[in-house]
Amino acid sequence: MNHEPGPDQKSIRAIRRHRLMDIPLISMIWIALALTDLRLKILPYRFNRRLLHPGMPDTKPRILDRHEERRIQAISLLVARAASHSYVFNMSCLRRAVVLRSILGLAGIDAALVYGMRRVSGVEGISAHAWLDAGGIILDCGAPARAFNAFGQGEARGKR
Repeated sequence: MNHEPGPDQKSIRAIRRHRLMDIPLISMIWIALALTDLRLKILPYRFNRRLLHPGMPDTKPRILDRHEERRIQAISLLVARAASHSYVFNMSCLRRAVVLRSILGLAGIDAALVYGMRRVSGVEGISAHAWLDAGGIILDCGAPARAFNAFGQGEARGKR
């Protein structure tokens, strides 16, 4: 007799790990991640160019207070929690960074999309990663950004 929990039981346990008030937010963020994945897969680059376009970082980033830093970290954590339930969607660092930047922009917080790569021994050769820089706060979006060399930085979005 197999006593392994089924997929439904695993989903219920995952939901129970979250605070009750966070579940609607995580659900909305998950939908945004899924829609971003579909958008990047289905639509041609010209429709996604503005979303992904590398630009120049702000030369004088706004200084964030402790309250804003805590808000940024809390929003980032909610995006990470939503992305941990990927199911059939690709919840990669790029999708996480794009959605997180959009949410931070709605909260009036600038965040620059940064692209980076590193050499990896073995078959792959190089590995790419995307993360955010929000006023000097690095939001890793799934992997440690310190391990990558930045080669591009997208436009900051939010309050100017």
